[in-house]
Amino acid sequence: MTERTIARRYVRALFELSLEQGGADAVMADLARLLEALARAPAQLSTLLDPRADVAAKRAVVDAALGATARPLAQDFCRMLIDRKRERLLLLAAEEFASLLREQRGEAVAEVTSAAPLDAAAREALQAQLGQLTRKKVSLQEAIDATLLSGVRVRVGSMLLDGSARRRLAGMRDELMKVALPTAPETG
Repeated sequence: MTERTIARRYVRALFELSLEQGGADAVMADLARLLEALARAPAQLSTLLDPRADVAAKRAVVDAALGATARPLAQDFCRMLIDRKRERLLLLAAEEFASLLREQRGEAVAEVTSAAPLDAAAREALQAQLGQLTRKKVSLQEAIDATLLSGVRVRVGSMLLDGSARRRLAGMRDELMKVALPTAPETG
């Protein structure tokens, strides 16, 4: 099993508990704050991920990163992962929790890669079309890739929609390669 799969299992349990307690948004904020604090403090991150560091030192790093305002559920989750020697999963927890929260709310993030920046009208039209297709409220995460030539490539979850000129040209090339060329008449 991959780390992401394992993280998803742990985080799903945390997510369900946070829904029961009515604090999913607060837990999400705690996990995001933990990730941000670790990103700003490489020494603390090293201690957390060091297999030679003792559990008390790792717990101290997480407690300091979470701060005093963290929900007990988030603190207990982090401590449990440390106790089970699964500290690396803390780095994936915020992303997985956010994904579960979006799914529960009927929201999705579309990763849109285009050859040039989208204007406001194109952005709104794309959001509307993706919303109809997925039946979710879609927010866009945009990136530019000039090698696409024109068009867009969109990924929503596991679905990939490729409307780029590069893909269309590759498709045309494949079709042309399949066409049988006439043979020259034999002279005898």
